[in-house]
Amino acid sequence: MTTETITAESNVAATLLRLRDAHVEQIMRSISGNELKAQIELEVEALYERLQTTTLSEIAPAQLIERYLVEVVQKAPITTAARDMVISIAKVLRQSEQNGKVKLAELISREHYDRAVQQLADLDELRGQLIHAVMASPLYSGLISDVLYYGIKDYLLSDNNVAMKVPGMGSLMKIGKGVLDKAAPNLEQTAEKAIKGSIKTNIKRTVAVSEKFLDNALNASNITKVADHFWTMANEATLKEVTRRVSEDQLEKALVLVEEIVRDVRLSPHLAAWFEQGVQAFYSDYGQKPLAPWLGELGYDNGWITAHLEEWLPQLLEQQSIRDYLRERLRAQLSAFYQSVEAQEILA
Repeated sequence: MTTETITAESNVAATLLRLRDAHVEQIMRSISGNELKAQIELEVEALYERLQTTTLSEIAPAQLIERYLVEVVQKAPITTAARDMVISIAKVLRQSEQNGKVKLAELISREHYDRAVQQLADLDELRGQLIHAVMASPLYSGLISDVLYYGIKDYLLSDNNVAMKVPGMGSLMKIGKGVLDKAAPNLEQTAEKAIKGSIKTNIKRTVAVSEKFLDNALNASNITKVADHFWTMANEATLKEVTRRVSEDQLEKALVLVEEIVRDVRLSPHLAAWFEQGVQAFYSDYGQKPLAPWLGELGYDNGWITAHLEEWLPQLLEQQSIRDYLRERLRAQLSAFYQSVEAQEILA
């Protein structure tokens, strides 16, 4: 290789590096100031023009979206660090001074509150099922049995209303109880068994009556009345008065529980089937629609997208750290071409 050849190749390489750097700076200028605004308008317009005839199925087939959703939900990392970050932010928000200035009535209007209550009150079938499930619980039966037993026992062994209304009856009952205790020491235990036996025999009927009473008490009209009363008490309360009823420890435990529930749900063997059904239904309705008109129906036309990009993108790209990073990566990516044999042969 002659000296002239080496010199020529060196000049070509230097020229290519200068072209690379000029290319980088041209791109950096295009994402700054008025040039950036013009680029945003140009690219959004071009995108929406293409989307006038491009459907969602052409860009992302339903099967691909199904697999992606399952992959993300089941395998996306849920780390202790992420949980601690959420807990930390929640604690800061709980202690915010702003909470003392915000009333609950400012967060939800009375109209929306009433509509939500009405929808809840209209769930007759669900309410009936929940009441029945609670009433059928052995725990509730045991609770009712204990309440009835101690109520009857206290009534019989105390100065009850009947005794108070009959002159001398209270004293007589006390004397009688003392005499009976001496004559039949096990009488109280025997009475206890008899009372509990009677309650146990009639518990199903008692629970059925209780269920009917509760179902009537929790009818739509009464739910609305309770909700009205709650609104009267709560609408002037501040967010601080509400949040202080939940301690930081309780808040943290609740968030940890939410994390554990999410972990359980995402490992469900039914998850893939749910996603498949949901995605298939969505694509059945929207998969073959051109994207631009559909996005316009949702409110995201090219004007909306352009306005928001013009508002936020310049502020982001003005950050020096971001510009330095972009310049560095552009130079690295373009170097692969400008230092290639193909580029050198063009200028040779």
